[in-house]
Parts: sequence; structure tokens; C-alpha cells
Amino acid sequence: MKNTIFSFILVCCILPWLNVPAQTNNDTIYRNGKIQPVAQKKVENANETKYLLLGGMAINPSQTSGFVMIGAVKKVGGYLKFKTNLNFDESFGQEGKSTDSRYFTGETQTGRYAYTGGILWQIASPVLIYGGLGYGNRWLNWKTVPGDIYRIDDASYKGVELETGLMLKIQKLVVSGGISATSFNYLEANIGVGIMFGIPPPKIKAARVKASHGGKR
Repeated sequence: MKNTIFSFILVCCILPWLNVPAQTNNDTIYRNGKIQPVAQKKVENANETKYLLLGGMAINPSQTSGFVMIGAVKKVGGYLKFKTNLNFDESFGQEGKSTDSRYFTGETQTGRYAYTGGILWQIASPVLIYGGLGYGNRWLNWKTVPGDIYRIDDASYKGVELETGLMLKIQKLVVSGGISATSFNYLEANIGVGIMFGIPPPKIKAARVKASHGGKR
């Protein structure tokens, strides 16, 4: 008899705590006839698409250019990149070698542009690698005493543009470093900084759980 009474009291004490509905959501939980907030911990979703916006410099001892890169990545993604020194005037009068006998003024003119596209690959949580190809053009002109523009062939390159490098992601900040080559001759070091961000899905309002009289749902 005593065991039966003790068991009855124990069940009566535990039963209210078991009256928790199966329906919960990310914002509230229903317990003891009340809606209570649940603490949330923000966790980065590895399957969420991340978007990259990055700018930087392409450095060669003879000149420096700027570039802009945009991309998107989950585990593997892609990017587009454009590079230039803002001089697009490719016109010239004559062309030859830098060893030619001419009366030069010492005034030089360089031009540079390249556009590439390729793959972004997140090999570890903070580290990404990239690699791509496209078309690049770099030219060097010298001005002669008569005023002609002389294209220096042995310092001007155009053709396939290849590049590769690494990126380090620190929260939303991204730092990059790499190398590129135009026509397998003109080399540049590429350094940049930018941001990587995700676009979260639209929030779904949590349905409120209403309790009727007596704690029944």
C-alpha cells in the first residue's frame, strides 16, 4: 500500500514536467502553460552560398595595376576578375626592340588590362584557393624625339592570362595573395582585401502555441 501511494505521488510530481508539446521552433517553447523564449546560438551554415567582393593591386617592377574580383562559393564556386591600369589606348606609330637605335625622349607609356574567370575552392574552413584563365594585354611605348609613339615588342605581351592564389577568411574579412602571368612572360604579384558574406533565407515567423483551459492543447 505504501509503495502504491509513493508511486502515485511521484507520478503526480513528474507528470507536469512531462507536459511539453512536441511542436517547438527556433524562437519559443511551450512549457507549463507558458511560452518561454529559447536562447539561440548563431551557427554558420556550411551549405549557405557565400558571395565575394574583393579589390587589390597587381604588382610588377615596371608598373602597378588595380583589380576587382567578384565570386560565389559553397564548397566549390567560381569568380570573375578584371584588371587594369586605366590606360586603354593601344595606338602606336612604329614597333621594334628596346635595343633599336632611335632618338627617344625618355618618356614612356604603359597600358594594361586583363579579364579572367575561374574556380574558388574552400579547402578548409578559413582557407580558399583560386585559379583561373582569360585574356591579358600589357604594352610599353616609348616616345621618340620627332613625337612618334614606338611600341617596344620585347616588353609588350598579350595572350593567355593565367593566375592562382590563396585566400584567408577571417569572419567576413578576406585577404588574398597570388601570382598571374600574361602570355607566360609578364608576371605579377596579386594582393587584395575584401569581404565575404551570405544572404540569409527569409525569416519564418514562429507559430504561437495556445493553451486551452486545463493546460490542454
